[in-house]
Amino acid sequence: MIDPVEPSISELISRIDMALAEDDVEVAALKQEVSALRQQLAAMREVEADKSQAEREAELTLSQLHESQQELQHYFLLCQKQSEMLEANAKLHARSFDLLAGVIS
Repeated sequence: MIDPVEPSISELISRIDMALAEDDVEVAALKQEVSALRQQLAAMREVEADKSQAEREAELTLSQLHESQQELQHYFLLCQKQSEMLEANAKLHARSFDLLAGVIS
């Protein structure tokens, strides 16, 4: 009776060893997958940081653009007023010339 038990114990030990070997392979595969996921996460965090930096730069650029637009509008209005004043001055000068010409003749 000892003989039939011994082969079945050996068989069980063999099965356990095979199961452990399969588990070792699965654990190794899972470790590789976790490592790859960590690398992807690090890359995604880097991309997110780059995206945040680009958004901040875009907001700053847009703010500067609005500021420049306001300055340009201010100078355009000043130039327009100056043009109107020059036109009024030219009319006044022509009228003065006409008046002086009338007095001289």
